[in-house]
Amino acid sequence: METAKLIKYLEKKFSPKLAADWDNVGVQLFSKTNPDLTADINKVLVCLDVTNSIVDFACENNYQMIISRHPLVFNELSQEKKTKKQLFKKLEENNIVVFSIHTNYDASPNQGLLEIIDKVMPILKNKRFGSDKEGYSIRLKNSYRLNDFISNLELIFKKANVQVNEQMLNQTDINEFDIISGSGASSLIEEKTTNTIFITGEAKWNELVYAADNNIAMVLLGHYMEEYFVPQIVDLLRNSFSDMTIDGFDIGNKILNYKEVK
Repeated sequence: METAKLIKYLEKKFSPKLAADWDNVGVQLFSKTNPDLTADINKVLVCLDVTNSIVDFACENNYQMIISRHPLVFNELSQEKKTKKQLFKKLEENNIVVFSIHTNYDASPNQGLLEIIDKVMPILKNKRFGSDKEGYSIRLKNSYRLNDFISNLELIFKKANVQVNEQMLNQTDINEFDIISGSGASSLIEEKTTNTIFITGEAKWNELVYAADNNIAMVLLGHYMEEYFVPQIVDLLRNSFSDMTIDGFDIGNKILNYKEVK
């Protein structure tokens, strides 16, 4: 399949128009000759982040495209080249296209967050939440005690490093919460949110202070909670393009619980 056709399919599912203003989604590296979007591709690798190990694996196994959750290039390209020079060189020498689906994934109706939650804790209704409509306000069909609710989150988001604030310890029967995957706590301040249960991957100190001052019970699962992106995109592409090889690469959680590994 021509590279441009696969990109067109992805952009139809996860429109770049849905991306936050600050985000850099889509094709990550452009030069006069690279990437060649008219070239045919038959092997695609899906991952959370484009790391050295991902690029080495792609080169060694002849993948022509990498689809990542997080953009490879966040800052000005001239700045990024200082720290990722060798990685960029490998990609260009091996003609590998990097395509990222980030906040446009979160804001798309085709994302997989609701599906994985609903399988464990059936959802009664939901509506969009967040400054870029990247999250959800969810009401569950059933109520859960705190320990059961946390256990369910650990089941949904594998290898989660669960942290809670003091307000969360006071919760009893839980059937409503807001959720944004990744680093979503800034939306609490931007939306002037109060009196809720909020789930995200990680939060800055000022966001934790805001939560405490505004009766927000918070659960932090670690940024690795977003790993569900990989199998969802793999399944989506395998079902749509049976003649292509689509594989996922799990980069692993980059933060460990010291007491568990000691």
